[in-house]
Amino acid sequence: MQRTGRTGDVMTPEELVQIEEIKSLKHRYMRYLDQKRFDEMRSVFAADATARYSGGRYSFDGVSEIIDFLKESMSSEELLSSHRCSHPEITLLGDGKASGIWAFDDMVVMTDFGISLRGAGFYSDEYVLTEDGWRIARTGYKRTFEEIFPRAALDGLKLTASWWGTGGVSTL
Repeated sequence: MQRTGRTGDVMTPEELVQIEEIKSLKHRYMRYLDQKRFDEMRSVFAADATARYSGGRYSFDGVSEIIDFLKESMSSEELLSSHRCSHPEITLLGDGKASGIWAFDDMVVMTDFGISLRGAGFYSDEYVLTEDGWRIARTGYKRTFEEIFPRAALDGLKLTASWWGTGGVSTL
């Protein structure tokens, strides 16, 4: 039985709680990503999770492969990121399974290369309910757009705070 919360569906309070738990899980994934908390990020994934980032260009099987990729590509303190996901469409599929679609926007500042990247897209996820709560079984995104630009081209642009460089405190 699929439960989506669309008009006409009557959801139980327990189902609404499950949807909120899945939302919290996805938000935690994004926060761990931006704060480079990769060891803690393991806790959001099922052990056999898969990831297909950038329309499948980067594909990984198992939580260790996923975390290794994220550490390798995003652990530099010169890479500053902001990922925001919204507009969740969560479907409870029954038998401890669910799916979700999320709109996302991201901004990545690469100070060591003097460039920034901005983009948007949609994540498609599958979730599984474990004894420790909901976990991501499959995740991946496809972009609606992505653009890159040199930071030097923006007259007066100056980085005035970063989580690592200034402890998150603005220098203004």
